[in-house]
Order: sequence, then C-alpha cells, then structure tokens
Amino acid sequence: DNEDWAYAHRGLAFYPKGNPQASTHGERPGSLYGIGHNHRCHISEISIPEPVITSDITTAPRARTLKPFTDIWPRVYDGSHTPPGAGGMTVGLAFHPARNGVADHLYYTLSMWYNPDADSPLMGVFDLSLTGALGAWHVGALPPDNIYPGLLTHLLFAADPTWADKHTGGRSLVAGSVVIAGSGTP
Repeated sequence: DNEDWAYAHRGLAFYPKGNPQASTHGERPGSLYGIGHNHRCHISEISIPEPVITSDITTAPRARTLKPFTDIWPRVYDGSHTPPGAGGMTVGLAFHPARNGVADHLYYTLSMWYNPDADSPLMGVFDLSLTGALGAWHVGALPPDNIYPGLLTHLLFAADPTWADKHTGGRSLVAGSVVIAGSGTP
C-alpha cells in the first residue's frame, strides 16, 4: 500500500515541541514529521529515540509512530495531489514557529523532479495534527511572473528570526533547490 518508510527521501522536519512525553519513553525531546514512500508521499510524525552505540543493529532503539501516515495533500492539480511534470515528486518540509501573527505550521514545497510545470503552485501548509492543509500557492507572483518551482522544492527551513529581521524584512521561511532539471532555467 506504499504507506511506509521505504524509499522515503522527500522531506523531514524537526518539531521541537513534539512528543512531550519523550522522557518517559527513553526518547529525545521533539519529533520528526516525514514524507513516506515516494509513490504516495503520505506524512507521518515519529519520535526520536535516544542514540546508543551498538554493533548489533537489532538492539538499537526504534522510533515510535506518533501520528500514522496520512494523505492530506490538497487536490489542486486537476483533482490530484501530483503536479504536472516527470519523474518522482520532490518535496521540501519544514516546521515554522508562530511569528508575525501566523500560528505554528508545517510548510511544504512540492513539484516534480524533471521538467516541473512552471505554472504549477508549489507551496502550502499542513496543520500539526495532520488533519488539514492549505495551498498550494505560487511564490513571488502569479504565472508567468512566479518563481520557477524547480528552484524552490528541495530545501525548506525556518531562518533565525533575528537574521530574517535584519536581512529579509522579517520573512523567515527559506526555500531553495540543489539541482535544476528539465526547463533550461539558469
């Protein structure tokens, strides 16, 4: 059913307030939200086990599922959660703390790996309970003046608020990419 961690390499976000009972389970404070199997890209929240040194992998602690895999992607691409393009999806995922009147959210970026559609919206938010989503939106402007999705969907993180106040007018959600594929965009 592809609701597992096999081939999971699309997005992982640390949530510092997650798993408040961590100390009673031998786990680190906080939790991780992650994108599972790349055929479905459902989202789950897991605990962070205390690290151990061991030569036997079977004795290593395992993360617990705090919220099971959930499909909450908005269906904004002609009734699908998959944007136009080729190859697998590429997803950025980041927790952004409440700031400037906006609540804590899990932000996402989404496009296809090869030749993403330049007119496709690419960014949105999930609530932390994994029961609701908003988006997807264009970044910068509406097409054709939007920022090309291939430039923004691999990296996503919250910048330090002091740095953001000084350098970006308080905008502290940073999106970027490590590769550009398929469009000829420099």
